[in-house]
Amino acid sequence: MTAIQAVHVRGWEDRPTPKPHIVFRIEIQAHVRSWSMWRRYSEFADLAVELTKSTGAPPPAPLPPKHAFAMLRDRTNNVLLEERRAGLEAFLRAIIGSKDSRWLDHYAFRDFLGVPVGRTDF
Repeated sequence: MTAIQAVHVRGWEDRPTPKPHIVFRIEIQAHVRSWSMWRRYSEFADLAVELTKSTGAPPPAPLPPKHAFAMLRDRTNNVLLEERRAGLEAFLRAIIGSKDSRWLDHYAFRDFLGVPVGRTDF
């Protein structure tokens, strides 16, 4: 059983290297401490694929759509970025809030959030 109590996707940042991309700031609140991680949309997509393949079922909420062409044309489109941010937060919260812990306790999910390996008391 994990000690993660809450997760929020609080915002995003446009980064120029190695090539221009957007990263999302994830804030994780656990029993004893809190921390932040930065993740790209593609990392969320990789996580969803890994969880689905490993557990035999997709996570309880889908990822928001990719918006590939719109995002490439205008990475600073705040409306699309806010929709994506909210959808990514809903994806993570659905995993944490699920009665079925197979996604929450999976190594790939814990690694994605930066949970120390083998720790449940943080």
